[in-house]
Amino acid sequence: MDADNDIDIDATDVPEDFKLVNRRQFMASGNTKYMLPIDIEERNRSDYQHYVLRLLEKLMPLILLTTMATDSYILHGNFNAPIEENLAGGIKVLEVGCGSGIWTLEMARDYPASTFVGCDIANVLPTTDISDNCTFINANTLEGLPFPDGTFDYCYQRFMVGNI
Repeated sequence: MDADNDIDIDATDVPEDFKLVNRRQFMASGNTKYMLPIDIEERNRSDYQHYVLRLLEKLMPLILLTTMATDSYILHGNFNAPIEENLAGGIKVLEVGCGSGIWTLEMARDYPASTFVGCDIANVLPTTDISDNCTFINANTLEGLPFPDGTFDYCYQRFMVGNI
């Protein structure tokens, strides 16, 4: 048992597409720029980061009163663009680099008239509790997206700096 993390990781438990480095699971492919671990600890960290941004949404009205115009889309919940009416009416949305899929899942729940696709290089995508308007695919966006041009009305990415 690992005294630091209370997690015992055996190299034989690591899937073929991954490698173990300092008790953390990483992608084994040399054809990727993704440098973060791909394990439950990283998934929890990125989900926590997502929820911190969602919390900032609640504080934004107070910040806006003192610093900027009230029609700003900075930290506007799960998106930073004036697309709420479009989402409510039904559009096709792609999240590039969806990670744990939390953004895609939340948006699909909040906007049932729209269709959402989460795409990530790591094949650790959600497989349960997925609504009918939500799907996930495993793809390396650096090699091109597996969709024809014009498939999506809105494309979203977050925290991809350093990965592309």
